[in-house]
Formats: sequence, structure tokens, C-alpha cells
Amino acid sequence: MTENTTQARFRFKGDLVHELTVPDAKNTTLPPVYAFGIKKGGSTMMSKMIRDLLPHSEYSYFELPRELFSTGLPMFKLIEDCDDVLTRPGYVFGTFRWLPNNEIVSWNNKHAKLLLVRDPRDVLVSLYFSDKGSHALPQEGPLKEAMERKREKLEETDIDTYVVEESKQVLMQYYRTMQLLASPRCQVVRYRDIIYDKRGLVSKLAEMMQIPADHPVIDEVAKAHDIIPNSEKEASHIRQVHPGNYKKKLKKSTIDALNYRFRTVIRAFKFDQPVPARQSEDA
Repeated sequence: MTENTTQARFRFKGDLVHELTVPDAKNTTLPPVYAFGIKKGGSTMMSKMIRDLLPHSEYSYFELPRELFSTGLPMFKLIEDCDDVLTRPGYVFGTFRWLPNNEIVSWNNKHAKLLLVRDPRDVLVSLYFSDKGSHALPQEGPLKEAMERKREKLEETDIDTYVVEESKQVLMQYYRTMQLLASPRCQVVRYRDIIYDKRGLVSKLAEMMQIPADHPVIDEVAKAHDIIPNSEKEASHIRQVHPGNYKKKLKKSTIDALNYRFRTVIRAFKFDQPVPARQSEDA
């Protein structure tokens, strides 16, 4: 069966209007729900889980960041959802890598939201390897050019220098995303709590998508995404998944600087707690 679609307009800085194809909602009686993550914090994994759950849900999925990335248009330059797509019923909207630094997504609406967060120190380490080479590039557009320039610069930049420089931007985005904590129906999930327990995240997504808790697809999707590399793969999108990797990659002076800069974030999400151990398959 061919999926019905509509065209929707989005306005960018410079008065550029770009049209995107939006799949029609399967069930327009369902309230919209939203999935938020942190860039290099498991957001791609969460997006894939949502897509795998879709055939068993009455919800449709519209992933605006992915659609924009494919066109080479940067999300941060988006200033208007001209056709009010992001409030339409029947959709899971996501997966946003930060709370957008504009008002196209309202943080204080009463619809259900799920926020997946990761220790910013691990995020920065992962960003270094991603920006340096593992992240795919758009086919064209200003975003492709910006990523190529950054990649070229990183050929001569060590990881400690990079994370200190990049930490200001990550902190600003983290602070903005933390506004979601005041939203009346925002559920927070920490990367460190689900990376060894994928079913925990899939179950929360399934609940948000109104899939019964005993549906067999939950175990199927969790198993499909339980990927733990045997060794680190610097050029791969899934380089390594273990929390606390920053302790192995960064100098003590760099860690001390990050600890101070992110002290509010670390306290807010209790990233200073011990990391849960992975359960053995025989347990």
C-alpha cells in the first residue's frame, strides 16, 4: 500500500522556505508525543527503535532533524514551522538531538515527552570521533560544507583541545534542553541506565506509542538493538558504548575542567553516581 503524504513548509533564516514531505497520520485521534535526545547520546538508536515499533502502533513518525539533515539544511537556522506540522495529532515527533534553539517545538505543552540524556563528558568524547570522521555527511548544502571544514580542522586538533573548546556549545544546548524538565509530562531516561538494558528504553517508547506492555515486539526490538562492540572502533558510528569512556580518553586536567563546567548538569542528572554493571546473559 502506498503511503499518503502531504507537503509542508519550513522557514529558515534568510527567508528561505523549504518544503518537506510529511506522511499522513494513520490515526488523528491520538495526541502528539515527542522524543528528545542528546547529540551522540543514543538518539540515533532511539530513533531506530521508534521506527521498528511503528508497524505495531497507530502512530506515525515524522523525524524533522533527519529530513533536514538529508537536504543539508542546519536545524539551528530553522525559525518557523509554517504549516504547524509539529503540533498535529497522530505523530511521534523526534528524534530531536537538542531542544531546538527556536520556538518551533514548545517545551511546556502538556503532551508526553521522553528525554534520553547522556553524561556530557562522554558526549564530548563521542563528538570528537564523530566530527573527525565517523558521522555521515549530507549530499549537499551548507551543512555539508560546515562539517567538511570542521573535519579538516580536526586533523590537527587533539581530543583534549577539542572537548574543552566544544564544551561551551554543548553546555549551552544542555541548559536549553533541561527546560524540558519543567514540562508536565516529560519522562527522563539516562543513557547509562539503558545501554545495558535496552528493553527498559523500548518499553518506555512502546508505552508512549500505546503498544501493550506484553507485546512480543518489545523484546524483539530490544534484542535487535543490544549491540555492544567487542573492541573500540574509532571510525564506526557505534564506536564503543560503555559509560565513563571519557576517563580513558582525556587528561586529568581536562576532566577537572569539564567537571567544573558541567557541575550543574552532572548534579541535575546524577551523572556522578556509579554506572550500573551489565548483567550477564546467564543471569
